[in-house]
Amino acid sequence: IYKIIQEELDDALRGIDRPRLCKVEKLDYTVGIKDLEPEKDVVVFVTRDNNISLLELATLKSQKRGGKGKSSINMPKLKCATVCSTHEDIILFTALGHAYKINMFDIYYKKLPLNNIISLKEGDYVVNIKRMEPIINNDGIIILTKNGYIKKHKTDKFSTFNKAGKRICALNDNDYIVNVVCTKESNNIIGLFSHLGKFILIDTNELREYNSTNTKGIRGMKLKDNDHLKDAIGIDSNSKNDIMILDTQGNAKKLDIKEFFSKVSNRNTVGVNCINKKYG
Repeated sequence: IYKIIQEELDDALRGIDRPRLCKVEKLDYTVGIKDLEPEKDVVVFVTRDNNISLLELATLKSQKRGGKGKSSINMPKLKCATVCSTHEDIILFTALGHAYKINMFDIYYKKLPLNNIISLKEGDYVVNIKRMEPIINNDGIIILTKNGYIKKHKTDKFSTFNKAGKRICALNDNDYIVNVVCTKESNNIIGLFSHLGKFILIDTNELREYNSTNTKGIRGMKLKDNDHLKDAIGIDSNSKNDIMILDTQGNAKKLDIKEFFSKVSNRNTVGVNCINKKYG
């Protein structure tokens, strides 16, 4: 059959009296099933009971103030969300100190449920989602726990994964991860918020980078017995933007972050009041 094809091509070539206008090159390129499907931007939602839901970004429309919005998921159960492409990898960070890499193609096109892709331990749940590419391009990953511990890892620790995931942090009893924040040279300040309304800024350049995944890190915020770390945010040291704090009663407070830059402190301090707890 190849001989017949070669003869027919030679006959066709002899019938053409003009030179080839384009250059033919051999490319080292493999087409996979992922390349046959269109790439779309989606919003990824993960609930507290580890269910994953997707919403195409193109279906969302701008609304005026006071609009109802678009129903996409049971909001009381929503734990975290991010925007990514259907062809890229994302990393799921869990409360009990593990990280898992999944490809959005398996979720969006293959319709696989999350528990068919990763195996979470009993009582574990997803606390944050990060896109793979920005993590690799950042300088570090900051892991924060309920009891105020903070741990810094280099991002090269997250370049490879196996199916069983990767352990990222050791935890004391009654402790769990509350958030994971990416840092880089221009985004080297991290703000920690406590349940009782305390707030502290820490320069992540002063933090030691850990190579071992079996350590709990160091204490980042000193907490009272009835207090715990609630959340954290990465802040650009040159930022002129404000930040907004929302409490469980629906109250909102805007903070001028520049006023706190002069109060960037060492770790293991109590911090300052940022919101009055009696209001929520």
